Amino acid sequence: MTVNAAPPIKIRSLFLSDLHMGHKASDLAAVRRVLARYEFRHLFLVGDVIDGWKLEKRWFWNTECQNLISDILHLRRKAKVRVTVITGNHDEKLREILPTVLRPLILRKFGLRIEERMIHRAADGRRYLVMHGDQFDNRLVKGSSKSLDNIWSWLTEKGYVQPINPRRAATETPRKRRWSLRKSIEGGMPLLGQSFKRLALERSARDGLDGIICGHSHLPELSDAAEGVFANCGSWVRRDGPHHAIAEHENGKLELIEVPRSDAHSIIPEDHPEPLGPLIETYIRKLWHERSAR
Repeated sequence: MTVNAAPPIKIRSLFLSDLHMGHKASDLAAVRRVLARYEFRHLFLVGDVIDGWKLEKRWFWNTECQNLISDILHLRRKAKVRVTVITGNHDEKLREILPTVLRPLILRKFGLRIEERMIHRAADGRRYLVMHGDQFDNRLVKGSSKSLDNIWSWLTEKGYVQPINPRRAATETPRKRRWSLRKSIEGGMPLLGQSFKRLALERSARDGLDGIICGHSHLPELSDAAEGVFANCGSWVRRDGPHHAIAEHENGKLELIEVPRSDAHSIIPEDHPEPLGPLIETYIRKLWHERSAR
């Protein structure tokens, strides 16, 4: 039985961020519901699609993870949806040399485009920078000159280097020293959210764009001011409230959509078994779990 009796809502593009697959708190059932609720031509997964930080500590890949992968592959193969995966800090290993070299193979085999950033032209002609947002972390914590930030942003966005984690010490293992913007905001530093927004809008304006679509802070927002459009997709790991996504309508207008949390009575879309799903799981296991266990 499918989740929707009514026909799906037709939009042009759907932007989701911070799915955190591999995290036990990730509400992947809600992700699957929103994928079934809408019909679209472009799907953007705006960073932290996989929670590599969690998978490095212990392997957690349940049926919902596998079903979501199958849904995404089904959209790509059957509905001809263009799927773009933007890398984030939790899935930062996708930025390493080998995964970067293999991106043409991944595109050919799975139909998944993997990028550090991209520019999306909406139907109304406006152009948006699409990136996760962890590239701003170092300036949030330490500050830096704009010229150095410009150079470093260009290097990270091209995939030549990885963004600096502002709290990582060389003498410590990475998992013990990773800094989280979300946890810092929730831990009593709410002004970091506004600083993040300011840096993001500065970055899009510097590129001569109309705004930015991002994630990372887990704070959903859609605003349009003189500085530009700021669209944050929110996250799918919230235990105390709904989830969010950004939809682009056929006329180019952006909308912040709200998706209720899953509960015991949630109806899940029917499965679309994909033969490549287990192969993707094997790649993910090798990249995060098996390598970190060595």
